[in-house]
Formats: sequence, structure tokens, C-alpha cells
Amino acid sequence: LELDFGAIAKGYAVDKISDYLLQAGYLIHYVEIGGEIICKGRDWNIQIAYPQFLSTKGFKILKLNDKAVATSGTYNQSMKVDDFEYSHIFDPRVGRPVKNNVVSVTVISDKCIDTDALSTSLKVLDKEKGLELVNSIDNMECMFILKEDGGLKDYYSNNFLSFLLD
Repeated sequence: LELDFGAIAKGYAVDKISDYLLQAGYLIHYVEIGGEIICKGRDWNIQIAYPQFLSTKGFKILKLNDKAVATSGTYNQSMKVDDFEYSHIFDPRVGRPVKNNVVSVTVISDKCIDTDALSTSLKVLDKEKGLELVNSIDNMECMFILKEDGGLKDYYSNNFLSFLLD
């Protein structure tokens, strides 16, 4: 048996650091580890990366306060074989890389460990089932970005738009 905590480790660490800062009296702070983020005490503008290999462009901007956000995507860690991009994210149901047109999933919640784990899980699950799941969970929102018809198309959970600035 082998356990890999890669899908929650950064989110867990972000939450622990944030908890420490709150206990030390730092009520306004921002903690980020490798793209897993928590924002406390005031409004913070967070840019979601454009899902393209090593892109420096932004895709969307979020306004967050007392929320966490994480994005899981394949655009920086994949390989192309026979005209299909294979992901570094594996589907545990089949033991192989995820094979779908989901390029990235961004999740907003109260805890970073939840956003971290769910963003990776939703990349595996797919858009329809993922949106259904997120819409059934209180205080959880997500955005899927898919490759469709030669371009990118974004899809949102019920209240995700309330966090968008643009």
C-alpha cells in the first residue's frame, strides 16, 4: 500500500500557517504555497493563471476575503502522445492519467486543504459530475476550464461569479 498526499499537502500547510498567524494576532494575512492560497482579514485580488504552458497571462481575477483558493491543471505538467495530451493527474479508478478535455479546475472554499483536494478530484471527475457535486456542498464554488472547439471555455458553479472581478 502506498499513500500520496500530494493533492492535499500544500493546502494543509497553508491552513496551518494561517491558523498560526491568526493565533499570533495577525488577522490580516495572505498565505500561498505553490498556488494554494488563503486570504484573511480584507479583500484580496487573486489572479487565476491563463491555462497555457508557462503563461504569464491572467485568465480571471477573483476578489476573496476569508476564503481559500486552489487550481489544479494539466497545462504545465503534461505530455503529448498521438495528438492527445496526457496529464500528470491520475484517475485512481483506472490507474492511468486523466484523459478528458478539462484543462484546469479552480475551487474556492473556507479551508485550503478542501480547495486543494477538491480541485484535483474535480479534474478527474469531469465537468458535469463536478459541478453537480460542488453545487451540493455549502460554501464551495468552482470554475472549470475546458478545451472545446479549438479554444477555451469556462463553466461555473452556482455562486462562483460572485467572486469574479472581471
